[in-house]
Amino acid sequence: MGVDNAAAEADQYVTHPSAAIRAQAASVYGNHPGPKYWDRLKALMTDKDPMVRISAAAGVLKSGTK
Repeated sequence: MGVDNAAAEADQYVTHPSAAIRAQAASVYGNHPGPKYWDRLKALMTDKDPMVRISAAAGVLKSGTK
């Protein structure tokens, strides 16, 4: 599928009612090296659910270390 294709799929889930699904979308963005998806991760770091915020922050850290 490729990371970019997976990120395109994740775009449709960032506003999903389930926090677990939004957190998974953040995880997908974090699999891409570099800052390409940091704008999406930044937005997810303001989510109402702490699990989503943590997943988004972890995604930024992970994407910056590849």
